Amino acid sequence: MKNISELFDGGTKEMQKKKRVTFYAICVTFALLAATLIFLLVTVIVISVGNAKDKSKEDGDEPVNIGTTEIITLDSAQIYSGDLLLLDNEHSFKGKADVILMKSKERPQTDTGTNAYTIGEMEKFSGTKEAIDALNNMIKAFYKSTKDDNIYIANAYNTEKVDTQDAIYASGTAFELKYFSAAADRDWTKKDSIYGASTYNWIYNNAHKYGFIVVNGMGGVNENGEEIGSSVFRYIGIPNATAAKNSKQSFDAYLEALKATTPEAPVSAKVGTARYAIYYLGASAEHKVPTDYEYTVSGNNTDGYIITVDLSAKK
Repeated sequence: MKNISELFDGGTKEMQKKKRVTFYAICVTFALLAATLIFLLVTVIVISVGNAKDKSKEDGDEPVNIGTTEIITLDSAQIYSGDLLLLDNEHSFKGKADVILMKSKERPQTDTGTNAYTIGEMEKFSGTKEAIDALNNMIKAFYKSTKDDNIYIANAYNTEKVDTQDAIYASGTAFELKYFSAAADRDWTKKDSIYGASTYNWIYNNAHKYGFIVVNGMGGVNENGEEIGSSVFRYIGIPNATAAKNSKQSFDAYLEALKATTPEAPVSAKVGTARYAIYYLGASAEHKVPTDYEYTVSGNNTDGYIITVDLSAKK
């Protein structure tokens, strides 16, 4: 303080005045800079929190209400039909799949007019129309993003193995994807799972946008007995695929978690500007459905129904 005082007291009164004015101006400038930095910091925090809330809403965490309801009677046979069935070694597909052949002319095309993917069993592989359409749309978008046309449909519903194929394919909604690992050399005998190949991360990151989930446990095991990531994708519809991905659970776990939901407390999923409410109804419970919105019913293949309500579609 003594040094500052001496600095101000030195020289003529005019010089002392100028020194003091300069000093105060510097102090004010630093104060304004500090205030600006604090304001910017607070703004960044507010924006970050706001973005986090928006992301939360986007992911489907925002509470939803299906409005007024009515009680209907759901046929017990419906427990075993729909896109949201639990299918594995212990839960077989009990219905009859409504499938069509995977046709060459309906596949998306490359820039040179060739097919954007190859079908392993051209005259045998089939799928439901909804699943095939969704697959074509997904691979079309994948090709547009990557210009990769090496995808190979290695497994799907097989018309010659109706009674012997895995349950996951029996419904006509699942496809195993591989790729030609030596396509550049035209050696198309070499096919590998797309899992772990960086080019195909796009599919794993975007499959839910087209209604697909990854079917866990379908990759087999390596020589060390470790599970290999799956490259089997199953169509369950965009709302539930989105909700399942947001839940960060396997599909089996997602179905189990839905049993904690009710018409009054559903889970939600946002798809574009549309929002969906999804909830479970036990086989013996009151079957409440919305009176004001369109909805679909799928069985879970064990003990109840999954109701998916389109809150953007009023009746």
